[in-house]
Amino acid sequence: NRKLEGRKVIVTGAASGMGAATARLFAQHGAALTLFDMNADALEAVAKETGGTAVAINLAEGPAVNDAVNAAASAMGGLDGIVNAAGILRMQLIEDISFEEQDM
Repeated sequence: NRKLEGRKVIVTGAASGMGAATARLFAQHGAALTLFDMNADALEAVAKETGGTAVAINLAEGPAVNDAVNAAASAMGGLDGIVNAAGILRMQLIEDISFEEQDM
């Protein structure tokens, strides 16, 4: 079943976990993918597996992310969606996290 045939999608956090699983599922359903993550080696492996394009990037760098999204949309001939599966694991109480740390 190719429900996403012709769709162009960016998946963040695509090197592992939910992001990688999402990329695999979307690829199985026919989506063209651009994959974002900081872990370049793992990201390349997922890109090879899914036929996606890997973009090693730190999503905390706003202007660079803007440029990367625009470049991905241009390369894919448009953009139909973004799956934000990137995350940061912090093992501390929410009240102990500063506003600066939350604004990543």
